[in-house]
Amino acid sequence: MKYDFEMTVDEQSSVGKIVRQIKENSTVLEFGPGNGRMTNYLITEKKCQVSIVEFDEELYNFVMQFATDGFLGNIEEYKWVEYFKNTSFDYIVFADVLEHLVDPIMALKAAKTVLNPDGQILISFPNLAHNSALIGLFNNQLEWKEFGLLDHTHNTFYTQAGFEKVFQSLDLHIAIEEFTYSQVGQNEIQTAYEDLPEKIRYAFKMRPFGEVYQYFYALTKSPVEMPKRMQPINSHFVKQVQLVFTLDGKQEIHPLLYNQETKENQFSTHDIAANVNELKIVPFEGNGVMEFYAEIEGKMIRPSKTNAVWVNGKTYVFTGIDENPYFVFTHDQIAGKTLSFYFNLVDQNSFSSLETQVLDYAHQQESVIERLKETHAKELLALENEKEELLTKTAQVLSRTSVKQGSEKWRMAELKHYHLYQDSLFPDVKLMVETIENDPDRNVAIIKGWGFAVAQQTPLIYQVPLFEGLVSLVSPIYRKDVNEMFGLPEKEKYGFMIEIEQKQIEKVVGLLVSIPDTTTQYAFKFQRHNLDNTPWAKKARYLLGAVRQQGLRNVLRNRKLRLEQADQYDKWIKENEQYDVAKVKQEIKHFGMTPKISLVVPVYNVEEKWLRACIDSLKNQYYDNWELCLADDASPKAEIRPLIERYVHEDARIKAVFREQNGHISEATNSAIELATGEYIGFMDNDDELAPQALYEVVKAINEDSEYEFIYTDEDKLNLAGKRFDPFFKPNWNPTLLLGHNYITHFVVVKRNILDKIGGLRSEFNGSQDYDFVLRATQAAKKVHHIPVICYHWRTVETSVAFDPKSKEYAYVAGQRAIEEHLSQRDIPAKVTMTKHYGAYKVDYLYQEEPLVSIIALGEYARVSLWIEDLLQNTYYSNIELLVPKKFQQAFPTSDKRVSFVEAQAPFDLLEQANGEYIVCLNEWLTPKNADWLKELLNPLRQETVGAVTGKIVQKDERVLNVGVSLRQPRVLFDDQGATKESIGYYFRSVLPREIYLATMDSLAIRKSDLETLDYKHLLTQQPTATLFGPEVYTTLHQKFVFTPYSLFEYIGEKPEESYRLAWEDTFKTLHDPYQNPNALN
Repeated sequence: MKYDFEMTVDEQSSVGKIVRQIKENSTVLEFGPGNGRMTNYLITEKKCQVSIVEFDEELYNFVMQFATDGFLGNIEEYKWVEYFKNTSFDYIVFADVLEHLVDPIMALKAAKTVLNPDGQILISFPNLAHNSALIGLFNNQLEWKEFGLLDHTHNTFYTQAGFEKVFQSLDLHIAIEEFTYSQVGQNEIQTAYEDLPEKIRYAFKMRPFGEVYQYFYALTKSPVEMPKRMQPINSHFVKQVQLVFTLDGKQEIHPLLYNQETKENQFSTHDIAANVNELKIVPFEGNGVMEFYAEIEGKMIRPSKTNAVWVNGKTYVFTGIDENPYFVFTHDQIAGKTLSFYFNLVDQNSFSSLETQVLDYAHQQESVIERLKETHAKELLALENEKEELLTKTAQVLSRTSVKQGSEKWRMAELKHYHLYQDSLFPDVKLMVETIENDPDRNVAIIKGWGFAVAQQTPLIYQVPLFEGLVSLVSPIYRKDVNEMFGLPEKEKYGFMIEIEQKQIEKVVGLLVSIPDTTTQYAFKFQRHNLDNTPWAKKARYLLGAVRQQGLRNVLRNRKLRLEQADQYDKWIKENEQYDVAKVKQEIKHFGMTPKISLVVPVYNVEEKWLRACIDSLKNQYYDNWELCLADDASPKAEIRPLIERYVHEDARIKAVFREQNGHISEATNSAIELATGEYIGFMDNDDELAPQALYEVVKAINEDSEYEFIYTDEDKLNLAGKRFDPFFKPNWNPTLLLGHNYITHFVVVKRNILDKIGGLRSEFNGSQDYDFVLRATQAAKKVHHIPVICYHWRTVETSVAFDPKSKEYAYVAGQRAIEEHLSQRDIPAKVTMTKHYGAYKVDYLYQEEPLVSIIALGEYARVSLWIEDLLQNTYYSNIELLVPKKFQQAFPTSDKRVSFVEAQAPFDLLEQANGEYIVCLNEWLTPKNADWLKELLNPLRQETVGAVTGKIVQKDERVLNVGVSLRQPRVLFDDQGATKESIGYYFRSVLPREIYLATMDSLAIRKSDLETLDYKHLLTQQPTATLFGPEVYTTLHQKFVFTPYSLFEYIGEKPEESYRLAWEDTFKTLHDPYQNPNALN
């Protein structure tokens, strides 16, 4: 049958947008229904009466089997107008039809005659100006196809401006303008940006309509007061900048995203710490031209250093030959000040080879300086090598006194086999390199350890010599064990991780170490070595050699530190993962339900050993009713297919499909899903592993409640040596947190009917396809269930905290679009923006009015006048009333109408005289850090499902005091207390909104009607920091209690940690925190 295409109601498709717009029980006239799938959907699912106009007799006869009415004939002969002249329709649909007509304007004009006065004409239309088509035209190629943008039956094309003229001429008005998207290389036109000359690639990428695949319009007869006209999205609009801060010799990297088109974050302001040594800004990669300037208090300042080869005012030109572009600001310029930046990437990677050479000529002097630095570093390392040779010979002589000369084992005592510094040579530093690892997938070498200056008790400064690697990243790591063992300052970070790009360490690596604020510098040479994998005799000689150099006390202490760190999670595993396999299998036999679970795994070019480990982890499951569905995405590695075929031959539960063409992870996963026959579907990556208890735990949960349709578990990571680390003990189901970032990740199992409802992974969200799927699946599931058990091991590089400059911005744009669509499907108007934390988003709900808010001070009224003044000066939200006991009126005389002095003896007396729809209870010792604090409190609170909201509180040094309270029997704790304000906490806990169970009363927002429903007198006390609130929201109001970090306060009282200290009460014994994971390492 002609036009026999599958239909999708996905709102990212044009058909999905049309179906979404049509209300139930409407009358519809559909032109060109094709196979009638949309016709049938509107009739069966939306109870509509659908009439059709179709010129193909075969299609017409087929669709008329279920259509309400119809006309067989050519649209442009307009006989259908006479046929339907006595009928009018709520909706008239031209789904990919107008472009096939000779005169679309006449068709729209005729359609308008049978449209109801308040009806809509719905149009989808291809965008011929898509970059895929324009790249082909640029190269003198115009290949018409059977379908898509270049369908050979298309007769008419319009741009956005052309549409506006057509609609204006017909007196039709735009109610909705939206778009569908497709990136270059991801549609039926096989072109690429590399097909263009370098000079114009960037201009093409930045075209606003360059990725618009189709237009979608909803048109009305009457003007629309507030039409919904979306701006086109382009994945290339979002740029990323690295802000590399050096603080007391330690590097911290803060990524900054900005949108070149919408101007979001293009101008940003940052408070610079007083202890900053240097700020290095890396604005983009490669060559290009950038407009950039920095301001302090409105005055422009120049960077102290840049590798730009040409500067003119605010314009900088970079060749990007030796390293990526950068700007540097020094301590003297910016320390303790508020610094603002402006970025505008004018051009990127468009210089020809000749242009680059000419521009780079001016940069040669800088290269000479770098070569001198490199030579100096080599000389330092050569001196250290001489020292090492002498020490090695000494060790050899000593070893011969106890081991027969000529034995193969005597070399085990050589100094080069251990990493600890030699006290006798460098008594002013303590340095330990614990691991040296290689990550072949990223081609990165990783060095981890700790060190400090003995006299100053400060962390050391680490540098990688240029001959070891041109690009390296040093990340400070907090090492509580080191701090405690040596009695060092509690909050300093003495651990380090060094990542060297484009480097694999085979035997040795050099490292330069210096002491802050001194000229002291050492060059070390370390041999790659793993003490834990050596035989016992080698370990013994290793330790004896260390004792001779350092003394027994130091050796034992350092060994203890290393073991404590390694054993912390190992100990937890031993205590919490004790499974009696025989009992587990016996339990499985008595399960009432033993569903088949299909594991779907996309495979692409994975290392053979990791794929083996992945498959074997499934074969080792306690629960054996599973099947493995592998989809190889045309892997170039020759060994992949035979390996998969061998597994398929050996185990009937393993299936495979070999895709002929490489697609993307979404397509490959969907191919695997097509093989699945299980009642439940689980998702895995091809180099990860399942814990042996994983499927048992999932099926046990299903037996506990068969309505669990979306199940997720905890996870940890595997390093390249197979060691488990970094457990992620996830919160129980927390939909508010999910709107901020995808905390679900692995391991996910869904009931088959969920996939039947929502479909599989969607390629239009590639980069965030998992996030999109989780949002849709959790929305469709009857119940979402979290299993607080480590069931999934994600293979990665140990504790890598580095910002990857090669991260794909399109992934974050895709995540943003996924959230936008999710909220749109729920009919929740909102704006979604990306935060400075990669993979994290902010949702601003859209409201039409500002309700009145009554603000009540909690406390002993020791500073009520200052409290009033703070709020009046630092609150943008205008519709407020500050309720203050009348006895303070003389202390703070004011004519400001926002202040109401009322008769009251206690805080709860104020509530009875409040006029606001919402009540905010605020500790008098809190002062707002952001003037939109109240708007941010109300942002989630005004949603129907939310009953109360609390904000984030920091102390004067900007360390966290209060981001919510956790109940961990038998302890009640302030989450992340003591962390810096900028810290993300435990997996974004401190920087994203989330649902909580408990909080103190000192920054609480709630509806007045809800507060009156509760026993509020015991809540409105003079000790808000010690008064807990929360369970009432769930038990009485049956709503959510939300923490938001965007409403930020500073506690200005004395001894804040004493004020924010909670004692255990017997009442807590009866409480259960529904969001708290029972597992923890501390």
